[in-house]
Amino acid sequence: HVSARLTAMPKVVGALAQESLAVYYLHLCLVYGSIWSFGIQQVIGGPVLGLGGAFATAAGVAVLMVGVALYWNWCKHARPRLAFSFKVAAAIWAAIWLH
Repeated sequence: HVSARLTAMPKVVGALAQESLAVYYLHLCLVYGSIWSFGIQQVIGGPVLGLGGAFATAAGVAVLMVGVALYWNWCKHARPRLAFSFKVAAAIWAAIWLH
């Protein structure tokens, strides 16, 4: 029903769609950790949050991921050299840590 009434896709939805892989990867690292860092799960240590704490944490992660997606999408379009430099730096950093 909503899509029938929209004439254009909202910018937030478009940015999230274009950056969905980055958002997926970052949220997994944030929640579950990675080989480089601990995640929320390791810091908190199991199901110790109540229902309100779990919803607040999920909402915080969602807001953070929307912000990251919007910024990264803006950076790729408005500052492509900066985005490319960041990609190169991230690749070098990952290669060093995975060595």
